[in-house]
Amino acid sequence: MAEQKVNETVGAEPVVKQGMNLGGQDNKDGANTKQVEPEKVVLTKEEYEKQLQAEADRRVNKALETAQTKWKEDYDKRLEAERKEAEKLARLSEAERTKVLEEKREKELAERERKIYRQELEIASSKILAERKLPVQFAKLFLGENAEETNQNILTFEKEWHKEIEAQVNERLKGVIPKSTQPGDKKLSMNDLIRGQIRR
Repeated sequence: MAEQKVNETVGAEPVVKQGMNLGGQDNKDGANTKQVEPEKVVLTKEEYEKQLQAEADRRVNKALETAQTKWKEDYDKRLEAERKEAEKLARLSEAERTKVLEEKREKELAERERKIYRQELEIASSKILAERKLPVQFAKLFLGENAEETNQNILTFEKEWHKEIEAQVNERLKGVIPKSTQPGDKKLSMNDLIRGQIRR
């Protein structure tokens, strides 16, 4: 199989050493003002694929390093917060420590219950949307503080949704005259159809 040649233009300009004159005029600082064209490099298909893979690997590694740095920072922050909390608890008496831990458990439990309630509202919202033949993917957008508020949001959306669909249908039907399929039939107009004056 013959090797295919792939042309690639290198974006970096070649290095011009000071004192080199490439035919351009030097300004008073001695810098050359002529622009140098980037040189073209011809690569084989395999070389091109190797360079492409190397660039992909470099980008993936950079993304991984960034993510790892962020994870480490998050871990360090959590660790520091837990350490400070442990020091604070160590200074408290047994009764105070028990009270603080109980408050923390109650707070975590309340947060879990809130998340579960939101999930239940989202499921109920999805069911209502499906029953009303509305887009289910909007379920999260209608969530309110409670079921009544969520239901009201859905009803408001449904009303506006149908109003907009009707407006779009009317806009597209505006001015359309049905064509007669029988030769010799007189042309129908929208006014004739609406008034019911055409009798067959």
